[in-house]
Amino acid sequence: MPIKRWDKGTPTKINNMKKLLQIALPLLAAAGLLWWVLKDLPWPEVNAALAQANWGLVLLSLLPTLVAHLARAQRWRLMLAPVAPTPTLAESFAAVMAGYVANLALPRAGEVVRCTLLARRRGIAVEVSLGTVIAERAFDVVLLLAITALAFLLQFDLLLQFFMRLIGAKAGTGQPASGGNGGLLMLAAGLGLGLLLLAYSLRTHLARLPLYGKIAEALQGLVTGLLSALKLRQRGQFLVLTVLIWACYYLSGWICLEALPGLRGIGPLAGLMIFTVGSYGMVAPVQGGYGPFEFMIIAGLTQIYGYAESLSAASALLMHNSQTAFAVVLGAPLLAWLAFGRRHRVAQTQQANT
Repeated sequence: MPIKRWDKGTPTKINNMKKLLQIALPLLAAAGLLWWVLKDLPWPEVNAALAQANWGLVLLSLLPTLVAHLARAQRWRLMLAPVAPTPTLAESFAAVMAGYVANLALPRAGEVVRCTLLARRRGIAVEVSLGTVIAERAFDVVLLLAITALAFLLQFDLLLQFFMRLIGAKAGTGQPASGGNGGLLMLAAGLGLGLLLLAYSLRTHLARLPLYGKIAEALQGLVTGLLSALKLRQRGQFLVLTVLIWACYYLSGWICLEALPGLRGIGPLAGLMIFTVGSYGMVAPVQGGYGPFEFMIIAGLTQIYGYAESLSAASALLMHNSQTAFAVVLGAPLLAWLAFGRRHRVAQTQQANT
């Protein structure tokens, strides 16, 4: 029986298939989640609410978003200064915006894309700039946790009830799917504690698994990023920019909530609560946060504050789509500028030497 020869093109085909799955699976997940969240909405009422939106306020909500992006670009420059040639604010801003566009195609691809584009423009090694991005994300996680803690302190009862309902209720229903939420919460906590104890007891065996190494590496990168940022000369400016970024995100979301007549006067505290729950939807590993973000906003407005499902859905769609459109309109030409524009003389010199 003849032995089947190994096709030299097989590894390439497998790699291409993996790349296709990396794009297709998150896209399908985002589409599925978005469909599940929106499929039962009363669309005539949603469209009626959107038709009454104050587009002047929607456009105004994009102003703090722009300030946040500029602050993120300047913060990145501070991180790069000790380890690489410092890009201009325009170059850093263009790379950040290009990253947002890339995230719509593949979750978390924006970090790599913006570092790659900056490498082409300025000759900064990708692994160096990527390390600074990890440091940035570490501080963003800390700020998100701090905002969550603040929201809990300000309205503990409301947020506790909200997260308990999420265990057994779909956004907008206001009713648990089955049984008591307290029992489910205790069960989930018990299972989580049990898994942690099991993982600790089997840590020697788990250390041999590739996944364990990746998780440990990610945690180490998080800690290293936090410590590296603390060594910056401009620590004060870095911290101010970090707070400014998240303050602008919050302000943008609150203004956009006020753009719908039914939510007019919702107030800054409620805006903070909705911003908090929505932020966890945006960090989900799907394209642009589509699906999880809508779910969290609708759930927050209906189950924390009792707003109508149609109004809540209209608000979620208005907030998300206006931000996405802004990122694409601004980021697409900037991506093209970095990808196809003339390289900086530093990058040209490095290319000539290689």
